[in-house]
Order: sequence, then structure tokens, then C-alpha cells
Amino acid sequence: MPASLKATLDKLQKESNLWNDQIAPLNLVASSIDSLQLTGVSAGIFSKILNAYNAHCADVSSLVQQGATEAREVRDAIDRSAEAYRNQEAESTEIIENTFDR
Repeated sequence: MPASLKATLDKLQKESNLWNDQIAPLNLVASSIDSLQLTGVSAGIFSKILNAYNAHCADVSSLVQQGATEAREVRDAIDRSAEAYRNQEAESTEIIENTFDR
């Protein structure tokens, strides 16, 4: 494998790992936000704004969960790109070897 291709694949792997490492923390944050929602009893004197507060918590949790989904999609796209590079290299190598092995 050419050095430039190896460097490219190494960089893609690092980027993929970076995005992959964000998925679990984002899911954890989304779950933590869900636990911040209040019931009528725990809201006390603020019960009139309870629905707005809980809706805001749900919105923020949803946005963070979308972030986790997007991070997963970015990771997968990077992995597909790296696989395409590997496949192209393997195909080129096979063509060259078959051409000169006569």
C-alpha cells in the first residue's frame, strides 16, 4: 500500500474514531436531560410554567439525540470512504498483477 494511501486511511480512521467517541456521551446527555423534567408536585409555585419547562427539556433532549444520530452518520460516511479507498487500491493492485503475471 502506498504511503500516501496509508496516511489517508490512518487519518480517516482517526476521524471516524473521533465521531464515534461522541455518540455515547451525547446519548448520556439526552438521557440526563430527560430526567430533568418535573411533575406538578415537584414544580411547586412554578407549576404554571411546568408544561413549557418540560417541553423545553424534551426539545433539548431531542436535539442532543439528533446530534448523536448525526455523529453516527458522519462516522459511517467516513468508514465508507475509507473502505472505498481500500477497495480501489485492491482493484488497482489486482489489475496490475494480472497484467504482468502472464
